[in-house]
Amino acid sequence: LIFLGMNLMSESTYPLRSYKIFLDLMSNMEHPLLAIIAATIFTAIIQTSAATIGIVITLASQGLISLEAGIALTFGANIGTCMTAILASIGTPREGKQAALSHIFVNVIGVLIWLPFIFYLIEAVKFISPSFPYLSGMKRLAAEVPRQIANAHTIFNIANTILFLPFITPLAKFISWILPAKPIAEPEKVKPKYLDEVFLKTPGIALERVRLELGRQSKRALIMIKEISEAVLIADKSKLKKIKKMDDDIDALHEYIIS
Repeated sequence: LIFLGMNLMSESTYPLRSYKIFLDLMSNMEHPLLAIIAATIFTAIIQTSAATIGIVITLASQGLISLEAGIALTFGANIGTCMTAILASIGTPREGKQAALSHIFVNVIGVLIWLPFIFYLIEAVKFISPSFPYLSGMKRLAAEVPRQIANAHTIFNIANTILFLPFITPLAKFISWILPAKPIAEPEKVKPKYLDEVFLKTPGIALERVRLELGRQSKRALIMIKEISEAVLIADKSKLKKIKKMDDDIDALHEYIIS
């Protein structure tokens, strides 16, 4: 269905080859910054970089955009898709907002890193992509540029992942510094600190939060065990009441965890 849709788009955009207004617009896309801004805005509106890149490849298959413009447009699509993360983080706990911020940071910084080297990227994708020297003009562009844009998009994302991988911990600390977690005051009546029904939609995160809550429960149990021997030996009724309260809290946390 994806390829069918791209084929339909390709057929419908064929008349644009002779539409002067559109060709003038595409000629402005030769400036990388303008292309990035345009693709960022367009992707933010439609909230999917895949559709933007699909349209870019379709236009390239008709010879309507150059490789330079196509790569710049894919850069903009990677920034614009951050809008999806921003909207998804609305109403989430602070961790969700931190994840959205890290997504924005990685995508924007990734584009800024690659921008001065865009012409080196062009040469690299030309080298690894199929070429058709027996064609000329728009026919050659239509044959070569779509694959080159797809390869450039792949290289961009893989290289950024490898580049940021060693900096995950510093990045997490930086994001936490910009958007710190809200301090959670210990309630008078014990309640879970890490559990929330919103995490049930993501089992991996839910299990991690349960592990954290179990650790919190275990710490309370260790403190209770240490204090109970002293309270029994000296027959301190106030300490025994405190220990009973701690035991009730541990039981309450147990109910929260298993439910």
